[in-house]
Amino acid sequence: MRIPEVLEGKVVVPLWPTTGRLLELSKNSTYQAANRGEIPIVRLGSKMMVPVAPLLEMLQIVPDPAAGAADAA
Repeated sequence: MRIPEVLEGKVVVPLWPTTGRLLELSKNSTYQAANRGEIPIVRLGSKMMVPVAPLLEMLQIVPDPAAGAADAA
């Protein structure tokens, strides 16, 4: 599976709507899962952000290091 375009080049993404929609969860379910610790979050002020690396693991996506090297060339 390819990395979704919305995640490419990002370190963190918003919990809602980005993460919730990628996990096919409703808004309430997304926040409940984050509060239970099922979705890793980083709080930046009042915002709840999700680190992309653990999110890719949750989605069972393995980044292709060769793709990053090709982009850098």
